[in-house]
Amino acid sequence: MNRPLPIWYRTLAPLGSLKLTVLGLALLTILTVWGTLYQARFGLYRAQERFYQSWFFLGGGWLPFPGAQTVLLILFVNLAASMILLLLLGKQRFGLFVTHAGLILMLAAGATTFYFGSESQLTLEEGEGSNVSAAYHDWEVAAWPGGDRIEDRRISAFDVRALRPGTRLRLETLGLDLVVESVYPNCTPTAAETADASLLSASDWTALARANPEREPVLDRPGVILRVESGGENSTRVLLWGGDSRPVRWASGDDAWHFMLRRKRVALPAVIRLIDFTKEFYPGSRIAKSFSSRVTVEDGELERQVLISMNKPLRYRGFTFYQSSYQDLPGGREISTLAVVKNYGRLMPYIATAATVIGMCLHFGGMLMTRLAGTAKPAKGRA
Repeated sequence: MNRPLPIWYRTLAPLGSLKLTVLGLALLTILTVWGTLYQARFGLYRAQERFYQSWFFLGGGWLPFPGAQTVLLILFVNLAASMILLLLLGKQRFGLFVTHAGLILMLAAGATTFYFGSESQLTLEEGEGSNVSAAYHDWEVAAWPGGDRIEDRRISAFDVRALRPGTRLRLETLGLDLVVESVYPNCTPTAAETADASLLSASDWTALARANPEREPVLDRPGVILRVESGGENSTRVLLWGGDSRPVRWASGDDAWHFMLRRKRVALPAVIRLIDFTKEFYPGSRIAKSFSSRVTVEDGELERQVLISMNKPLRYRGFTFYQSSYQDLPGGREISTLAVVKNYGRLMPYIATAATVIGMCLHFGGMLMTRLAGTAKPAKGRA
């Protein structure tokens, strides 16, 4: 009588099967083709959000279909189960084990970058420095007391994505309560037929009209209407729109506060100060051949100059600064824009690739040696 298979094998064998691997790769192929066709109509970011950054989505508006996150999780479990089986079965396939470990690390690197990484930009005029960068797509409501000078600000900020109508935000340091009345992911400001004298705005806007999302989210301009309460006695309503470059000021008695809807700020480990921006064009054209920024990194007592060019980023304390773009201003002034990336798993893809290649070399090299050893043995029964 055959002995029953152990429960660990009956559990791991289906999870680590080659059929599940093929299914996962087939689903990724479908998502890639489908997402590419979708991108041509709705833009890259919308395709990423729908197909690659989701767990599930509705195909055609009614058919549930797994997103890339679900498929990659399945492949991660599949690889892990296969690797555990190789260990428990005691098979002498060290090369396959290393290959599986490399692939698992590659998936883990992608998850680390997606969930914990951040992308932003730092735009500086020559002579200007900053220790914060601005996100591409994320917005925040910022509030601070006192004057307009940035060095006087004690800023409180709230992520717009977490705001809902009726949400109450308590600003202990400012002695204020903010009550969210309405939130618009993308909108245009308008002038209402009946003006509300209690509604403050940076311009002459008195209402917000909801708009459809743009193909590229960087073009979206969100809006928020808040009710600001001070000490439970004084209150006013504030209209904030992402297209306004000036804050809204509200004064109550001897106190004054400023409110602004701005791109979310990312704290940097040092002050990056632009000393000089240079660019070089191809002969006879205005097409940039190369451009670079000479910056000073100011971190406490540390101060050093660094050249950031198109192919030479600056890496400092987990952040990477890439030369992204530039802008010419009147009077010969120049502005440089640096792309800022925070990636905790920056080295993981390199390690994963090396492990995968080494594992494949060990596996196929071992198979070759076994084959050569087998052909070298003399045939039995021959003199």
